[in-house]
Amino acid sequence: QAKRVCFFTGAGISVDSGIPDFRSPGGLWTKFNPMVYCNYDVFLKTPSKFWQMVTHLYVSTHETLGGAEDELLRGNLRRPKPNPGHCAIADLEKMKKVAVVTQNIDGLHQEAGSTKVIELHGSEASCTCTRCGAKVPREAVLEDMVSRGVFAATREG
Repeated sequence: QAKRVCFFTGAGISVDSGIPDFRSPGGLWTKFNPMVYCNYDVFLKTPSKFWQMVTHLYVSTHETLGGAEDELLRGNLRRPKPNPGHCAIADLEKMKKVAVVTQNIDGLHQEAGSTKVIELHGSEASCTCTRCGAKVPREAVLEDMVSRGVFAATREG
């Protein structure tokens, strides 16, 4: 009977889409200290730390989704898709006033059809240059990573 509903979501909702939970044993934070790799001041001084973590996340998600190495090297990364949890929230939004507040940067709520989404940590849909403010879509960043052999380098090391 509620007139408005707000969903607060985090990593748990996207695990079934193939994105690993960062805090679980073996998760991203056990390999990359977020106070270092996700610290804005560290990013400004040493952006390669952040990009090392992002590369690892893209590769591990690609592999979790059954992606092959040759796909990775060509830049055909397997991308997570919305799961039934994302879709159920989007369906509820169509029936009544629903908003989503999420810690996730994956955009899966929007892909499932939710339109009222507040992303607490931003979005991976684009990157913004810290010098000039230019905004570049994620696909262009991935193409650049492939052309520079970033994913090939992760396979060698």
